[in-house]
Amino acid sequence: MDSIDALELIVLMQQYYNIKIADPEEGPKIFRSVKTMAEYIKAHQKSLIQLKPNVHVAGFGVISAIGNTIAETLNAFEYSQSGIGR
Repeated sequence: MDSIDALELIVLMQQYYNIKIADPEEGPKIFRSVKTMAEYIKAHQKSLIQLKPNVHVAGFGVISAIGNTIAETLNAFEYSQSGIGR
């Protein structure tokens, strides 16, 4: 593995597991094998509770080709209405 490969793995670990490798000397130990990477990720990944949520629900509604409200959409489903041509 070259330095570009290691950099890509570091970025992916940050993106997917919220893991930041602070000590550059840890790199060779972490990336020695797939097993050592998996063990490191398992030991250091942040739990979902600790991560900031990426989705915020501010309400419940729908805008679609078959209706602009929940009632209209459910009615269109019930009567098998198409949204084509609306």
